[in-house]
Amino acid sequence: MSDDIRIKLDWSEILVASSVGCMRNVQSLRNRCKPGNSIGLDDTWTINIEGAAGEMAVAKYLQMYWSGNVGNYNADDVGSYNIKTNTSRKFDDLILRPTDYDDKYYILVLSFLPEFVICGWIKGADGKSPSWAREGTPGRPAFFVPRSKLNPMATLPVEF
Repeated sequence: MSDDIRIKLDWSEILVASSVGCMRNVQSLRNRCKPGNSIGLDDTWTINIEGAAGEMAVAKYLQMYWSGNVGNYNADDVGSYNIKTNTSRKFDDLILRPTDYDDKYYILVLSFLPEFVICGWIKGADGKSPSWAREGTPGRPAFFVPRSKLNPMATLPVEF
């Protein structure tokens, strides 16, 4: 899409994001967390590593500090924004869960490591349209927001 933003991480940035992703995955395994929608246990390493790298790509674009938080599942990803990195290459929807916050902003990133496409954003409440609801994994409903329905990054409200 024409409003997409392309960001390339350098290899040192990928190394840092990979370390954060590995730490997050080990924490999740230790805590016996269930993988998200349509994700097999074998895919959690990819999801966590590329998810962390997607957060770093957004931080780089927004010129904001990225803490690479490990240990707090409820922490925001970049400033007060939450990043949803899609690594599957099968679809390009932004996936929201019913438990995602209504008052937060969610940004969709497509991972083609080391390159990332920042597609746009949506407020949690706006992304929970019944028309976008379906089950990705049995018993794990979610909202699959079409990429075409996201707001352009140029209109992202300033949050800190």
